[in-house]
Amino acid sequence: SWHQSGAFVVTSRLDGAALPDAVEEAVVISGGKDGSRTSHLGDKVHFGYRDSIAQPRFEVNGAVMGRHDNQPPTPVGAVLLGFDETSFPDVTWDSPQPRMLSDNGCFNAFRVLRQDVDAFEEFLGAVAEQYSWNKEYVAAKLMGRWRNGVPLVLAHDEEWSQPGAGMPASISDEDLNDFDYPDRSQGGDDLEGRPCPLGAHIRRANPRGSRIVQRSANYTRPIVRRGVPYGPPYDQENPRDGRQRGLLGIFMCSSLIAQFEAVMYDWINLGLQDPRITGTNDPIIGANKPETSRFEIRLDRERSVELTGFPRFTHVEAGIYLFCPSISGLQYLASLPN
Repeated sequence: SWHQSGAFVVTSRLDGAALPDAVEEAVVISGGKDGSRTSHLGDKVHFGYRDSIAQPRFEVNGAVMGRHDNQPPTPVGAVLLGFDETSFPDVTWDSPQPRMLSDNGCFNAFRVLRQDVDAFEEFLGAVAEQYSWNKEYVAAKLMGRWRNGVPLVLAHDEEWSQPGAGMPASISDEDLNDFDYPDRSQGGDDLEGRPCPLGAHIRRANPRGSRIVQRSANYTRPIVRRGVPYGPPYDQENPRDGRQRGLLGIFMCSSLIAQFEAVMYDWINLGLQDPRITGTNDPIIGANKPETSRFEIRLDRERSVELTGFPRFTHVEAGIYLFCPSISGLQYLASLPN
């Protein structure tokens, strides 16, 4: 095997696993609009949020696959190579040669993301104390969702700011991604950034139908993403234990430059969606510095609060760009002579 050949040397090891409280929540069920009951995985991360909610929905042979939302279906060619239709109108990606290897494969940005949970929780607590807010309210504003996954545009009442608030029967697992910012029918007409701030993480990573500076880019950068935590669960009663925590993440798409890097550079770390956030970074995963960081929370049409001085909470410890061949691509490699 490779480790016996001496071709590679193991320099470090990180074991990823679902957090214990996430495993427990995997059996929680919520009521659907039709009275049905559906289960969901407890994909929690160390910052306390439920993760992996918003994923592209693909149109395959006329059928749309994935959790329902009101965004346009994503062409399969947005992630897999060899298809004529991609997420960019009239753009088809060149497939690496030979086609037997590249067709139905995709590119993958693998990241080791260290999360500074101590700094994050301390920042939430400091802001909550300064403005007499609930800590969960601050966390929700930074993310755009409550930590249980419910988006702010669907639930922004004060009762949701209680730690551990569960999902009511009126909001099902399907509803967690079925919203838009300019959609009045969902009670979510939030073009001005209230209740969901313009610079919140989920709004930067996916502006949905919002008016943005890059007018034709709204739905052009879909990415299939999965992550698993590494490190021990964070203990609120015993902080600063010196243990590293974070995520092992994969981000899969057909063009790393036009999709993954564009999201990270233009939207996460420059804020090119809206002039009001241009020049700021994502509060959760952005490359922030205390000297320049800022994040606006709108209180109403006239008043807002600007948070400043917060550090970088997520650090890229390691990363690599990979090509992931399909099953047929692996079969082609296996058929090659030694």
